[in-house]
Amino acid sequence: MFDIELAYYKEGKRYIIGIDEVGRGPLAGDVVAAAVCVDFGQINESAHDLGLIAGVKDSKKLTEKKRRDLATKIKEGTVDFALAGASAQVIDKINILQATKLSMEKALKDLESKLRDRGIEPDLVLVDSVKIASHLETVSLTKGDDKCYSIGCASILAKVYRDDVLCQQYEEAYPGYGFAKHKGYGTKAHRQALIDLGPSPIHRRSFLKNMKKWEDEAKRLGDQGEEKAQAYLEAQGYKIIDRNFIFHNEGEIDLIARKDFYLVFVEVKQRKNANYGYGAEAVDSIKQGKIKKAAEYYYQFKAKDKDLQPRFDVIEIYTETDEINHFVDAFQ
Repeated sequence: MFDIELAYYKEGKRYIIGIDEVGRGPLAGDVVAAAVCVDFGQINESAHDLGLIAGVKDSKKLTEKKRRDLATKIKEGTVDFALAGASAQVIDKINILQATKLSMEKALKDLESKLRDRGIEPDLVLVDSVKIASHLETVSLTKGDDKCYSIGCASILAKVYRDDVLCQQYEEAYPGYGFAKHKGYGTKAHRQALIDLGPSPIHRRSFLKNMKKWEDEAKRLGDQGEEKAQAYLEAQGYKIIDRNFIFHNEGEIDLIARKDFYLVFVEVKQRKNANYGYGAEAVDSIKQGKIKKAAEYYYQFKAKDKDLQPRFDVIEIYTETDEINHFVDAFQ
């Protein structure tokens, strides 16, 4: 992890900057770059003392807790650092590679400015994979975050900042997408949220070319699930009176049924298994609000019997086990 930098240090390069990015692959949010300056002048090879932080490596190979712990040590144990990013709009305009370079170059310039104020002139810049423009000597290294200590430090700082700071901001600003969990990556839950809610302002439109395919697949699976749910309800004595009722493209009700004194609005969630969460968990407060709006309109203007008591149920279906779970009055 230190061999490349040690070789450069022996050539007289003391202050080495490592640069890396995170967030090239997600469907949403910024791509973020970090630049970290390490002083290799404290190395005492004869004593086998590198004076560096143990455990630094590619951030993707570390646990969240370990990354956070190391990020604190890196901020305190390196000369200085800088972070910079490019938004979804910039990514869509100039493409992800150019946005990555832009972020890296901005982080480098910001770090140079900090170092200049302290009278430090960097000797070398090591960059993970990408070639960037700089007046400094710059070397691009494939899989640099696995080979170089300074790049590994940058990888950790960028990852912790994007995951813990930016994605938490995304979660609060755009609830319902699950940014705090998937960090903007294209998980099944994220794709389903995109289908249900549509893209948010921080989604990368150029990354959503498969949305029609996701929607078609979701509709196919949804239709299958609704057919199974309808058969189940009818076997339980419910009478299905409507299906796939849409209210001004704002809310949809999968099944509307009648039993006893209830007009039942049913949301159906079919999944292969519960490995990525239970189906009922996906019917969050935002989804419930949309269903309630649609149900209110249906009850006022479509329902033939106004004496029926409205009720909201959720049915989970797991294709792997053929299990059906029926949650009665689920919104209470």
